Amino acid sequence: MPYAFDSVRVFFWNRKRHRYEMYYIEKNVEGYFPVEAKVGPAPVFSVIGRDDNDNKLYKKTFTLIGQKFFLTAKTQMRADLVGAPPSST
Repeated sequence: MPYAFDSVRVFFWNRKRHRYEMYYIEKNVEGYFPVEAKVGPAPVFSVIGRDDNDNKLYKKTFTLIGQKFFLTAKTQMRADLVGAPPSST
């Protein structure tokens, strides 16, 4: 199954400077859908990707603490629960 995306970037609106700023970037990712994001006092997002060490799929959850995102959870996923990339037709 081909992967859906190869990098993750998270942007936030800076009210003081009136522009979007990048808060998190991860490159060389073998990512799959769905990607989840939750807004709240501590914004959270989750991505599903393949781990380089054991070649298994994991759902990694990141939480914004201060001005940095930190990995707060990593759970193994079954391959049949992961969504396929959208078709280009």
